[in-house]
Amino acid sequence: MHLRKSAKPRALPQTLKRCVYLALMNNDRALWLFFVTFVSSLALFTANLAYANTEQGNAALKVVSAPGLDPEPGNGFLVLVEFNLGAIPQAGKKQLLVSKYHAKENPYPGWAMSLNNFGTSIRPEIYWRGKNGSGGAFTFDRIEVKTDRWYSLILRVSDGAVMQVFLIPREYSSTDPESIATETVVQALYLGGYDVRSVRIPQTNADLVFRGTDDGERKFPSQVRRLLIARASDLPQTPDEFRAALIRDTADLRELLRSEEIELQIEPDGRDHSSKQHQVEPLA
Repeated sequence: MHLRKSAKPRALPQTLKRCVYLALMNNDRALWLFFVTFVSSLALFTANLAYANTEQGNAALKVVSAPGLDPEPGNGFLVLVEFNLGAIPQAGKKQLLVSKYHAKENPYPGWAMSLNNFGTSIRPEIYWRGKNGSGGAFTFDRIEVKTDRWYSLILRVSDGAVMQVFLIPREYSSTDPESIATETVVQALYLGGYDVRSVRIPQTNADLVFRGTDDGERKFPSQVRRLLIARASDLPQTPDEFRAALIRDTADLRELLRSEEIELQIEPDGRDHSSKQHQVEPLA
């Protein structure tokens, strides 16, 4: 997605200096009030602009809500998101990778996948909340991540009972896309699990939102290149068995799934390659 670079306001520092000089020389209270108001407004505008560019701007893409994009009783739920961090989240902050929840509707039902920097460690976090308010944020084992490298984070919930998370560190960087064709998965890390039988299964009409890759001119906090959602129950059950299957399958779970089980399959070209053919749109 192409983004224009904004021009730098080179004359602004001189304007501010002039305001301060006039206020000091003339002891002008009205001018001081104007100066303080102007600076405060400028700071608020800058903060809002930065938020728009990184959280809700052209880098964010959406898929309109559809039944297959939420878990359902009696079926396994599987999500793979392949991401690249342009910057490590600051301590105390989290980086959202993909989400499908109501951010303005109490009790905020839905699901999401993110990375949370706790200061001493970075850990995947799964948001999993039902319409009755049950559930919340589930934190998993610490991971080691670097910028400008690709990773696959996998969420697996077996029939609404057990939630598991896995991480696959990829061997290619974002600056070498040609290496994708020769990639081999060398490890799949199991990061822990939770019993979520007491949590009502998240089902909402909220749109699915994720990060799109940029055109190389700007660094966003994260990029998402692949996103796969499937309903699959006939998969290896134990974490070790599933890890072994991931290591054998270098095609991002597709060799483990039947085509009819795949609800969404967004590839690096930005299109849904599943049989559902969901439309991928910029987030307004």
